[in-house]
Amino acid sequence: MKENELRIGNLVKSNNILYRKDEFGKLMSVLGINDESATVTVIEDCNPIGYTFGQFFKYLEPIELTEDILLKCGFTENENGEPQIDTFEGMALSISIKETPYKYTVWHVNTTECKYYMFAECKYLHQVQNLYFAITGNELSVKKL
Repeated sequence: MKENELRIGNLVKSNNILYRKDEFGKLMSVLGINDESATVTVIEDCNPIGYTFGQFFKYLEPIELTEDILLKCGFTENENGEPQIDTFEGMALSISIKETPYKYTVWHVNTTECKYYMFAECKYLHQVQNLYFAITGNELSVKKL
């Protein structure tokens, strides 16, 4: 993973089979960011399970977006059958998740006028977490992945 994409609170997975076999593939929350590594904690049911450790960035793996993940983050299905979440009154973010040329495209939606504006591309959960925070100033609520 690219360290400049991470911020505290992002959810990632470990792919360090050599030194961290017990944590391999587990969901982790970033607690701190250093020059070459991140401080992380393993989480289960969205709760830390009690210990933290450092993990080099090369052993952290992003979580690819799925409709199920987005729904667990507070998104709801819009009129196009795509996940959408309100950002401000009359505005929302929608993410194309279906197998189309627009897969992973984030749309800025004017919900009062039903207008969609291509905004960005997000393939991973931490990117959506960061984008949502940048737009709203609030953390994206993630429920039981």
